Amino acid sequence: MALTGLWWWIDRWRKSSAYIDLPLEAQAAYRNLLDEAWLRRGLIPNNDQILARASGDPLRWPEVRDAVLAHFELTTKGWRNATLDETRKQSERRARNQANYRKRQRPKLLGSLTRPDNDPDNAGDNDPDNGPGNAADNGPNNAGANGPTNAPDNNPDNKPDSPDPDPDLVRTVSTVREVHRTAEPENAALQRRAGRLIERYAELFYQHRRGARYHSRLHLDFMKACDLVRTWPDDARLEKLAVLVLTTTDEWVAKTDRGFGVFAARASWADDRLRAWEIQHQVET
Repeated sequence: MALTGLWWWIDRWRKSSAYIDLPLEAQAAYRNLLDEAWLRRGLIPNNDQILARASGDPLRWPEVRDAVLAHFELTTKGWRNATLDETRKQSERRARNQANYRKRQRPKLLGSLTRPDNDPDNAGDNDPDNGPGNAADNGPNNAGANGPTNAPDNNPDNKPDSPDPDPDLVRTVSTVREVHRTAEPENAALQRRAGRLIERYAELFYQHRRGARYHSRLHLDFMKACDLVRTWPDDARLEKLAVLVLTTTDEWVAKTDRGFGVFAARASWADDRLRAWEIQHQVET
């Protein structure tokens, strides 16, 4: 699991032996090594060249090396920091909980695209008692990697944390409700097609981008999808355009992440390219 953000508690850091005992230069090297260990899943190889580069100043590293590494533990596989390991464990648990929550919510949100505000199935979307953030969030509090001392685990039974409200999902629900307030009843079919298009694009992304996964931001993608299905009434045609955007070697597209926004921006270009190919090969449309 790729985690690039590190929890850090300033109050705990300033009470730690690393902050109190290390001079300023060594503190900087220590924090740089913690970052390196985090990106390497908690382990830095016992290689002085790697350690020197990770410290931020290979020339000054020999002068602070012993003081900094006193706050790490040398194992058979390399250098570790006990508090950092505990922080990572809790962060991974939170990330899994967030991923599972989003996975559970996605079908509900896509389904809500076709349900009006007064549908009882939508009643809990804005109810704070039903929201994911109502429960106390014990998370990795006081478990920041700020020194050699370990903070007590506020979740000793290793129970799943209640995930924080996903801002993407909150904005998506708001967007969907606004669409329902302003849309004509006959647009329900269009909204269903838009929801299916977003799901299908994620599948095509996985298929044509060598197994890479597309993280849809529904509050942004949904309105674009509505515009696309309104312009192209043929879903099969839209799928062909999506495949073209995902597989083209066009220089501009190749420099992007080929997300849904790129597809929406280049759909007309793709349609023109596809139409030219169909004419050249005498394909009926």
